[in-house]
Amino acid sequence: MKATKLTQRTPLSLMLSKLSSQTKNYWCQQQQFYRHLGLSIWDVES
Repeated sequence: MKATKLTQRTPLSLMLSKLSSQTKNYWCQQQQFYRHLGLSIWDVES
């Protein structure tokens, strides 16, 4: 119930931009982690 109310109150575009920035931050952290191992995340994925 709480989540639904929050969604209604929050503009969708704001939620999406927040989500995309969180995703971007996550990938940045992943890349830093793999770089620390001497790899890039793209090498790992392909």
